[in-house]
Amino acid sequence: MNGPEARSTGLLAVEKRPLAAMLAALLNFEPYRLMVCKPRHLDIKRDRGLTVEWEDGSTSFYSVAYLRKWSPSAEARTLREQIAKNPLTVLPASAVSGGKPLTIVDAEFVGHYAIKIHFSDGHDTGLYSWEYLQEIDPARQAPSPSAESPLPRERHG
Repeated sequence: MNGPEARSTGLLAVEKRPLAAMLAALLNFEPYRLMVCKPRHLDIKRDRGLTVEWEDGSTSFYSVAYLRKWSPSAEARTLREQIAKNPLTVLPASAVSGGKPLTIVDAEFVGHYAIKIHFSDGHDTGLYSWEYLQEIDPARQAPSPSAESPLPRERHG
């Protein structure tokens, strides 16, 4: 940094910018995104689920039913919130399989950050980002009183 926009205070060069510009830069900085591990390999078994080998060497497995239950779609999130508030919530017809086994019909990459999964019940509106898959990883979930808990654990920080 040189010129009228910077001043030196010994070992530290301080940039002179309006406070609003500095705050905007801080608000747009998302350090947690820098720590998201990307997948090295994805393996989908239509009747079993998704196995992800992460770049850090760890592996995660998500069953078809688990992926459908934790769909990041707005519809599924709303349903999970309703069930959390009222466990007697009536499930919509779209949430009931009708006796047929739930399978993965198709999947497609969305950019370099997510996968979109098409289920046999017609659901296909959720984008499973790498970050979201890590959040809902069954192996990383803290033990809870109910294995059927409708919401992932809260993120703090």
